[in-house]
Amino acid sequence: MPTHKDIKMNVFKRIREKLEELIPFLKKETKPSDIINFKDIEPELTKITDKQHSLRKKVIKETKQNKILKLTTEQESLVIEKIKIINFINSEQEYEEIRKLVYQIELLETNKLLQERIIFKIKQVDFELTEKLKSEIQTFEFQNEILSVLKKKHELKEANRKKEIIANNKLKESVLYYSLVKIHDKREEEKREKERIEKQRRLNELYNSHIEKAILFLNKNDFTKARELLDSALEVKPSKVNEIKRLQNKIEDKQRDYNKRKTEFKQLFEKAENKFHNGRFKKAIELFTQAQELDINNYLCKRRISDAQNKLERIKQREEERKRIKQEKKERLEKYKDDAQEILQIFEQNGIRQLYHFTDSRNKNSIIQNGGLFSWWYCEENNIPIYAPGGDMQSRELDRRQQLENYVRLSYTSNHPMAWRAQQDGRIINLKNLIIKIDVSTLRNTKFSNVNAARTSTPPIAVFGEDVNFIRNNVKFNVVKRSRSPKRDDPDFPYFQAEVMVKEHVPLEYITNL
Repeated sequence: MPTHKDIKMNVFKRIREKLEELIPFLKKETKPSDIINFKDIEPELTKITDKQHSLRKKVIKETKQNKILKLTTEQESLVIEKIKIINFINSEQEYEEIRKLVYQIELLETNKLLQERIIFKIKQVDFELTEKLKSEIQTFEFQNEILSVLKKKHELKEANRKKEIIANNKLKESVLYYSLVKIHDKREEEKREKERIEKQRRLNELYNSHIEKAILFLNKNDFTKARELLDSALEVKPSKVNEIKRLQNKIEDKQRDYNKRKTEFKQLFEKAENKFHNGRFKKAIELFTQAQELDINNYLCKRRISDAQNKLERIKQREEERKRIKQEKKERLEKYKDDAQEILQIFEQNGIRQLYHFTDSRNKNSIIQNGGLFSWWYCEENNIPIYAPGGDMQSRELDRRQQLENYVRLSYTSNHPMAWRAQQDGRIINLKNLIIKIDVSTLRNTKFSNVNAARTSTPPIAVFGEDVNFIRNNVKFNVVKRSRSPKRDDPDFPYFQAEVMVKEHVPLEYITNL
């Protein structure tokens, strides 16, 4: 019948066999690697190992089984802590493999400790009974030999057990070192792969950069630079020789086309320049536009087209200016007297710089709204209400006889005697003297009188004229420039009331004090 020690040794044997099943490579000796230094993590691993040893004792003390098949929750947590301290896990799969490995090691350690448990019951030796049994037991000559054999057998088993323990420790170290070496190798392989991918990425990036720049210079017709960049791209990636060859052929084709277009461009541009310098700007623009379509020197073509357009624009402006001046001259001839400048000159020489028209201030809004002063007859015909309209009935009748009813009457003085009379008659309540620009005298239909235009019976009677000679010979400037009116019996009194008569309308632009 097997002894307790035999059973224990058999258990160690089965533990080793189980480990060999789980990890076949443990059958071979594996030399620990110096890749990872354990001195940094040794203190923490020692603490966990001590906790595990204490926990094993607790588990063994509480169990009644001869073999433990599963770790407790506390033992599993210590297993996970140990994995975290080692901290070389790269993936979930790797983590799971290491966890299983450390789990099995801890399970083996626990079962090993369980098998080492031997309970001895110490009893007091009964020497009398021993002597009695000794006398009764028949001594055999070979008894010492049996004991010696048993002792040697026991020593052998003990030695084997110690070897098993040493082997298990080496096994644990081998498993751990093997795992670390494997992980390190895997990491190194991944690092080399990353470096290879990064190098390939940089080469691709450099290659694509050369290709893009080559195409850019090709589009700019810089064929030499494009070829240099393609050569650089080929040095970066010799495997792309076919693609580089296609691009080089494309450069050759485009350069031939460019040279052909360049010759055609030169001919067209010379023709366009010839037309430009001969003043045929429209034809020059047409030829410059055709040259621009050849895409050789678009900037130069655009500049010359712009020059030609500016020339045409200046010609057009000069023509429009000529027409405008001609039209203004025509309008001026139609609007103003032929001797307009002489009339203004004689007025200037005699100190006449403005004319006057007296009215009621209540007419101000009407004058502004209707665009100027109108004759009393025009206002009646067009239903324009006015205050103090054109004097009394007798004055109107005189205007009609002399065909002056459609004229606006202006004077050289702001102190006209008729203004005082209108105020006395109640026709004007609030007197307003409008100041009129002297230019109104040059309008073609303007008339001049030597005295009040209504003076037709008492000498000096009114005479009328339209030119500078009439003004020079009939208007007494020394009289009309007086600041106050002469007395009625003064011979100069009639001449003080000399008038400038504007037909129908004095435009608002000639009135300066509204």
